Amino acid sequence: MKKIALSIMALLVVFMVGGMTHADEDVICAQVITYGLDPETGDWLEFPTPCDVPEGWETSASLPADDVINPSEDGTAKDIAVPTLISESDTPTPVLFSCDADCNGDGVLNRKDLNEKKKIKDKEFKTWKKKCWKSQAACGDYNADGKVNKKDLKAKKADKQQEIEIWKKDCWLPGVIAQSESDDLSEKNKVSECGGFDTEDADADTERNAGSKNERLIWEYDKKSKMLKFLNKNVWLNCCGERSVTISLNEKTGAYDIYETDKAEMDGDEPLRCDCECFFDFKVRMADVDSGIIKVKLFRIISDYEEPMFQVWRGDVDLSEGQGDILIQKQSGFVSAADEDAMKYTALGEDDAGAAPESNDVAREIEEADIIKIDGTNLYILNRYRGLFICDISQPDNPSVTGQVSVTGNPVEMYIKENLAYVIVSDLNSGIYPLLGAAENGLPSASEPGSRINVLDISDKTRPKLADSFTLEGEVTDSRIVGDILYVVSSENPYYYYWRGESLMVDAVSEDESIAAPITEQLPERSVYVASMNVSDPNNIREVDREDFTGAAQYVHVTEKAIFISSGSDYYADNKTTLTYVDISDPAGMITQRGSADVRGRVADEFKMDYNNGYLRVCTYDWNDNGVSNLFVIDVTDPDNMTQTGSVELGRGEQLFATRFDGDRAYMVTYERKDPLWVIDLSDPTQPTIRGELIVPGWSTHIEPRGDILIALGVDDTDGWKVAVSLFDVADPEKPGLIRRVSFGEENGWSSSSAHGDVKALTILDDMGLILLPYSFSDYSDGNYRTESRLQLIDYSASDLTARGWVTQKGSVLRSRSFQDRLFSVSDDEFQVINAANRDKPVVTATRTLVRNISDFMPLENGHGVQVVVEGDGKYMLRSVSLSDPEASDSMGQIALEDAGWYSAIIGNGNLVYVISNRYEYEERPEAEDVDIYRPVYNHFSRVRVFDFSTASDPKMRGYVDVPGNYYNSVSLKGGGLIYPYHTQGQIVQVKNDVLVFPMVNNYYRPVYYDIAFDEETGKPLEEKPEPEVFNGLIVADLSDPDAPEVVTEFPIEFQGTSGYFAKNDVVYFSYKEYMENDNPERPEAQYYLGRVDMSDLSNPELLASINIPGVCVGMNAQGTYAYTTDSQWGPEDDYSQVYSFKTVKIEDDKAFLADSVELDTYFYNFVIADGLAYLSGGNWWGYSGSLMVIDLGDPENLTVYKNELSGGGNVIGAKKRKVFATTSGGIACYDSSDPGNLSLDEFRSQGGWYNRIIFTDSDAYMPMGYYGMWVKNL
Repeated sequence: MKKIALSIMALLVVFMVGGMTHADEDVICAQVITYGLDPETGDWLEFPTPCDVPEGWETSASLPADDVINPSEDGTAKDIAVPTLISESDTPTPVLFSCDADCNGDGVLNRKDLNEKKKIKDKEFKTWKKKCWKSQAACGDYNADGKVNKKDLKAKKADKQQEIEIWKKDCWLPGVIAQSESDDLSEKNKVSECGGFDTEDADADTERNAGSKNERLIWEYDKKSKMLKFLNKNVWLNCCGERSVTISLNEKTGAYDIYETDKAEMDGDEPLRCDCECFFDFKVRMADVDSGIIKVKLFRIISDYEEPMFQVWRGDVDLSEGQGDILIQKQSGFVSAADEDAMKYTALGEDDAGAAPESNDVAREIEEADIIKIDGTNLYILNRYRGLFICDISQPDNPSVTGQVSVTGNPVEMYIKENLAYVIVSDLNSGIYPLLGAAENGLPSASEPGSRINVLDISDKTRPKLADSFTLEGEVTDSRIVGDILYVVSSENPYYYYWRGESLMVDAVSEDESIAAPITEQLPERSVYVASMNVSDPNNIREVDREDFTGAAQYVHVTEKAIFISSGSDYYADNKTTLTYVDISDPAGMITQRGSADVRGRVADEFKMDYNNGYLRVCTYDWNDNGVSNLFVIDVTDPDNMTQTGSVELGRGEQLFATRFDGDRAYMVTYERKDPLWVIDLSDPTQPTIRGELIVPGWSTHIEPRGDILIALGVDDTDGWKVAVSLFDVADPEKPGLIRRVSFGEENGWSSSSAHGDVKALTILDDMGLILLPYSFSDYSDGNYRTESRLQLIDYSASDLTARGWVTQKGSVLRSRSFQDRLFSVSDDEFQVINAANRDKPVVTATRTLVRNISDFMPLENGHGVQVVVEGDGKYMLRSVSLSDPEASDSMGQIALEDAGWYSAIIGNGNLVYVISNRYEYEERPEAEDVDIYRPVYNHFSRVRVFDFSTASDPKMRGYVDVPGNYYNSVSLKGGGLIYPYHTQGQIVQVKNDVLVFPMVNNYYRPVYYDIAFDEETGKPLEEKPEPEVFNGLIVADLSDPDAPEVVTEFPIEFQGTSGYFAKNDVVYFSYKEYMENDNPERPEAQYYLGRVDMSDLSNPELLASINIPGVCVGMNAQGTYAYTTDSQWGPEDDYSQVYSFKTVKIEDDKAFLADSVELDTYFYNFVIADGLAYLSGGNWWGYSGSLMVIDLGDPENLTVYKNELSGGGNVIGAKKRKVFATTSGGIACYDSSDPGNLSLDEFRSQGGWYNRIIFTDSDAYMPMGYYGMWVKNL
C-alpha cells in the first residue's frame, strides 16, 4: 500500500489577520486564536492570531489538555495576552505552524477528525467562557471594547466557527483528498462526463431521466485474474467540478474504502459552480483481490458542502457470486424550483408553519423524553437516585431487573433509540456565578454546574454502560427528538444571593472609577441556547449546531419545523414574556434564530403554548392589577416578523391554572373561590372570543380534551383539599357542563397527586376506558406518622366517571402503563405489576425494589451492619447486611421499627444497637367527675429500643425505655464526628458503651402541653391556665440489661443555657455562660464555664466544680488535661465587630490556664477534633467555596495553624486517620490532610442533597446517603 505522502497532511500553513493575505502560494493568514509556549516561563499564552506569536516559540492551535487559563485573584488575566483586533492595514510577520488534519491521531483522515476538531474548539471556547468571560477577567473582553458582555461571547463564537471552517477547507479537506489519492490501490479509474458512460447526449439524458434514475453500485469479479471492478452509476452532482475516484484498503477496519471526490474550483473563498446538475458515473478496478466476502464502504467528498465528507453506503460483497448490482439510493436527482429565495425558509409556509411539507420531504417524527419506556419486552426505568434500570417483563407476573447503570447528577428524562439510551442529566449542584467573588471550583467536572447528555449502551441488557457524554452549560429546560436530531434547550441562570465585590468594575490599568462599566454591564445575563445533536448513526453521535440568545427559557413548544421558547429577561421586576422562534427545519440539524414577540404576563407551563395553522397561541398570567389572565394569538407565517393578531382577557382577580388548546378552541381554568372553566373560540385568529363559562368548586390543574368531553385533573376544596378528576361536557361551547367529579382523600380530607406537578404521572388508557390516577395522603395517629400512596383506577366514558379500586405503593407513583393484560406502576422505590381483571379489587402480582432510602447505618462487631431504611410508606426497617456489601438491596435479616414515631439516632454497642425515636402520645380525656385539676393533652418523649443482631439473619428486639423530651443528635464515644458547641437541646451523649445521657435544657418535661384547667368539685373550667412542668438537667439511661433498660436518675443542673455536651473518661462536659454587668449594653459581656458531671456512679452522679474558660469548649485531649475553646472579643470601642479566636487551656484542679491562642479569620460553627488536629469550617451552602482551618494540637502550648479552601463549598462533617470529609455543593468530598497546609482531594462522591451523618470504624468510614445508598471509604 502506498504511504500518505505528507504524513497525514501535516500541511505547513500560516494564518494572517485581515483576510486572505498571501505570504506566498502555500502560506495564508487569518484571525485564529493561537497558543504560544513562553520558553522562559513554560506557560502557554493566548494570542489573537498566529502572526502575533513571537518568533521561535512553540505554537498550538488548541490549548494543551494539562494547561488551563487561570484568572488571577484580582480578576485580571494571568499569563494571557488580551485579544486585540488587528486592522487590515497591519502587516504582521508570518509565523509558520503545523496544520494537523488528523485530530484524533488514529492515522486516518475521516469525519471523526472533523468531529474531534469541533470538540477541541468547543472545549477551548468553554474554557475561555468560564475562565475569562464569566469571571469578568480582562481576557473576557474579546472584542477589546472595554466591556465584558454578550458581544464578546458572540464574537468569540463566530471566530471559533470561522477557524473550524478555515481548518476544514484549507487543512482537513486537502488532507482527505490527498489521502485518498496516495492510498489508491486501483489500476484504472475513470469518471464519466455529464450524463454517464452510456449516454452521449448528456442534456437530453438529464432531462429525460431526472427524478427517475436510481443510484447503483455494480461490481464484477474475475476469480482467475483476481480483478475486482466497481461501477457507481447515476451519481447526481453539479455539472462543474473536478471529479476523481480511488479505492484503498483500510487496515484498521479491514474494509475497502471507495472515495468519490467532487472538488469545486475556488475563487478566493467562493466555490465556482454551474447552475445545473446531472448524473455522473464512477468506475474503479483493483487487482490481486482474493475471493471471499469483503467489506466495502463508499464515501463521497464534495468540497463545498457544509459536511464535505459523508458515507453513502457500506456493506458486504460476496466475491464468490461473481457480480452484483446494489441499489444505493432511490429517487436520486429530484428536480425542484430554482428560486433559492422561495426555498430559503421551508420551515413554515404561509399556510401552515407546523404542518408536514407538501414536497417530497419526509415528515420528521417528534418524540418526547420520559422517565420510563417500554420497548418490546424490556421496561426501562430512569431512577433519579440510581440511574437506569432495565427490567425484563416478558413474563409480566415474574419480572426481573436484568441490569442497572448509575448516572451521576440528577437524571431528568431519557430517550431509547437503537440500543442506546440518551439520558438528560441536570447537575446544577450549586450556584454563585464567579462574578460574585466565588473561588474556582476544584472538584471534578461532575460537580460543576451544568447539564449533560449521557449516552448509555444498552445492547447488553445485563450490563448497560456509559458510551459517551456531552456537556451542556446551564440547566436543561426541555428536549425533543425530531427526525434524526436531538434538540436540547438550556438556560444559564446566574445566582444573585449577594454581591461580594466592588460595585464598579475598575479598569485594570487606569484604576479610574469614572471609566468603569455601569453596574448593569457587570451583572451576568441570563442566556438561553438551543443545541442540536445528530443521533442517526449510533457510532457517530455528534453535536451539529448551537444558537444562543438572551433570556431565561421557561417552557417550549415544538413542531416539526420550529421550537417556540418562552423566556423572561429580568429576575423580579419584569412581568413580560418573550416568545422566540427557533427554526429547526433543516433535517441535518442546523439551527437559526428567527423573530420574537413580547407579551405581558408569564407562561406557567408547557400547555400554555400551542401552534396551529400558522398561529402561535399563548396563555399568560399577569400578576399586576390584582392578577389577570390573557390569551394572545400571534401570526408566525413570516417567522422573522411575528405579529400579534388578537387577544382576550379573562378572570381578573383570579389565578390562572389549567390551560389546553384543541384545534380552534382553548380551555382555561382560573380560580379565586370557585373554578370558572372558560371556553374560548379561536376560529378567527384576529378575534378570539369567550363562548362559555362554567363555575364549579375547586380548580383544575390539567385538562385532556377528548372530542366533546374534557377529562380534568384538579383539586376539590369543598371539604379539605382532595385530589379530583372531573368530566366536562363541551359539545355546546356556550353551555359547558360538569358531568361528574370524583374526589379522593376521604381518610382525612387532604390528599395530593404527583400528577399535579408532573402531568405524565396521570395515565389515560382510551382503548380501555380507564384512568390511572396517583395520589397520596398522610396522617398522624397513635404516635406514628403515616404516608400512604395509591394508584386509583377510574372508569370513564363520554357520559360518566366511576371510581373503582386501588392498590398501595411504596413511594408516590410517578408513571403507570399497560402491557399485555397487566398494569405497571413505577415509583422511586419500586415497580409493581397489577392484575386489574376485577377493577374493583385490583391485585398486585409482583413487586420489584429499585432503591432503598438508607437514612442511617451502624457497623457491628460480627462483620455485619444495620441499615436504617425508610420505606416509601414512611415505615422504618432495620436490615442486617454484610460489611462487605453495606448497601445491599437484599438483607440477611430484618425487623420493623414498630410505632417508630420520628426516627432520631442509632448507637452501637458490639452486636447490640440502640435506636432512639421521638414520639408524641395523646391521652384520653377522662369524664368530668373524674378529672384532675390539670388535664394533659399529650406528652412528648423519646423511646430507646434495644435490638440484638448477634444472629444477623434473625434480629430481635429486647427491651425499651422511654425518656422525657425529644432528641436528635448523637455524640458517640468513637470520636471523629461533628461537635455542636452552640446546640442547647436535643443531644444524646454516649458516656459508656451501655450508658446514654439525655440533656434536657429548660424544656417541657411531662406532659408537654395542658388543656384548660378544671375545678375539682364542679368540673367547670377555670380561668387560669397552669404552666407545664419544665426540667433542666441530665436524664441517665442504663442499658446494661438489654431486656430491661431503665432511666436510673434524673440529675438536675442549676446552670442555664448549657450547650456543647460531650463525654470523656466517664465525665460529661458542657459549656454555659453567665452575663456580666458593664456600662455599654450594646456590647454585652459574659464569662464562660466548663461544667462537669462525674458519671462513675450512675445512681449518684456528682456535679464537679465549674471551671472558668475563655469561650465555649469544643473538645479535650485524651487525658483530659487540655481543653480546646472558641472565643470572641469585642473590637475597639468605636467598632461593634468581634474578633474570633481558638484557644487551648491547661486544666489543673478547678482552674484553667491559657496555653496558646490563635486568631481566626471568621466565625466557625463546625468543629471536628481527631488525630491531634482540630478542623474548623464555615462555608456558605450556596457558594462555590468554603474555608477550612486546620490547627495542629500536637503541642497545645504552641499551636500551628493551616488555612485551606474547600472547593465546592460546604463544611467538614468528620475526620479520622487524616481523612477529612466535607459536604459540598454537589455531594461529599474526602480530603487528605497528611499535609494540613495543603489539603488534597482524595475522592468525591457527587450526589444530590446534603449529608452530615458519618460513622467511623478503625478501618472505614460509612456515610448513609438516603436514596443514593451508602458510601464506604476505606481509611
